[in-house]
Amino acid sequence: CYEISNKLDECILFFNEFLNKNPYSKAAWFNLGIAHNNREEYEKAIEAYDFAIAIDDNFASAYFNKANSFANLNLFEKAIEYYSETFRFEEPEAMTYYYIGECYEKLNDLEKARTNYRKAIDLDPLRADAWIGIGMIYEEMNKYTISINHIKRAIDIEPANSEYWYMLGDVQYKADLFDEAKK
Repeated sequence: CYEISNKLDECILFFNEFLNKNPYSKAAWFNLGIAHNNREEYEKAIEAYDFAIAIDDNFASAYFNKANSFANLNLFEKAIEYYSETFRFEEPEAMTYYYIGECYEKLNDLEKARTNYRKAIDLDPLRADAWIGIGMIYEEMNKYTISINHIKRAIDIEPANSEYWYMLGDVQYKADLFDEAKK
């Protein structure tokens, strides 16, 4: 309730008090990590997730959230490591592959980024942000026609996403498709 009502100080205080009495509650450590993450206290979040993982080393959600915290700290290699760890405990998910791709893109490893975005799409063809990710990689490679096709696929999925329309216009402009870019 504290988290939902954005009372993060009270949330953290509650979980710390709860953990003083119940130090082996993986759910409490996990939720404490979420509260710290919401306050952008990523190191404290990672520490809380570590306790949850120490209690249950099969806790895929704790690995996933720990990876998110590492990504928020721009520690993309560590984020990839922990996102990948979730695959040991649960079926791969499109969102996880998307986040791995995003990390690789930020590391400027475009081939691995594209591979992971593609894995996300294979699991969920309606994962619009993965289509955009691939489109932006092709744009970076100056392969504008392929980029445009991927961006249009994302727009088919999320036609109200104005950012996707802007990206499409930007790539069309770079491809000298000025009339299309204006639209």
